[in-house]
Amino acid sequence: MATSSEEQIRAAFTAEQIGSEITCPKAQAICKKYGIEPASLGEYCNKEGIKLRHCMFGCFT
Repeated sequence: MATSSEEQIRAAFTAEQIGSEITCPKAQAICKKYGIEPASLGEYCNKEGIKLRHCMFGCFT
């Protein structure tokens, strides 16, 4: 069963038309717009196999 955080992120990704990858700046913008904790978004991406691209810290490519 999905947590409310996962449901919120899934809904935000659907609304923002996010598929199999997302850029770091877009991820941060979604967190701010939808009130999502960045760590929760990162965990969701890991769980769902969504790649983070163009990391502003150089952690993901």
